[in-house]
Amino acid sequence: SYTKGMSHGRPLEFDPDQALDAAVEVFWGRGYEATSITDLLEAMELSKSSLYQAFGSKQQLFERCLARYSDGLSTRMRTALEEGTSGRRFIEETFMAVARTAQQPDGAKGCLIANSASELGQREPALAASRPRERAKPSAIWLRQELPVQTKATRRRSLVKRLRHRH
Repeated sequence: SYTKGMSHGRPLEFDPDQALDAAVEVFWGRGYEATSITDLLEAMELSKSSLYQAFGSKQQLFERCLARYSDGLSTRMRTALEEGTSGRRFIEETFMAVARTAQQPDGAKGCLIANSASELGQREPALAASRPRERAKPSAIWLRQELPVQTKATRRRSLVKRLRHRH
């Protein structure tokens, strides 16, 4: 097990990354409001004191989960874009991957960021949109592609609507 010294209390005796990944899965599957501290404790295999010592409040944990999810998604997309042959091909491959994922049992969960924005956007706009959006700024590579950004966004929304109606 992972042990990291803390300034207060006992050292952590668990892997914080593994615990955070477990929390991401719980929030992603249930949503913020429907997720209880008990759900998180069971999935993360932590005591209440360990959870609060390592991650703070439920809201702080949720923000870290959104950041972890967003960072992973951004890294995968940036890598695919940089390795792709064109912006158009990247978009096509991205949407085909989304369509394939949506047809899998885990695909029913959708996107954690979109789900969270939908669930919390009106009541908690800062919580729903602050950090992931800041991390998702377009890279210079996007600016060099053959389509204007607005055109890409419009086409993406249209394609997502068509994919959802097909299945």
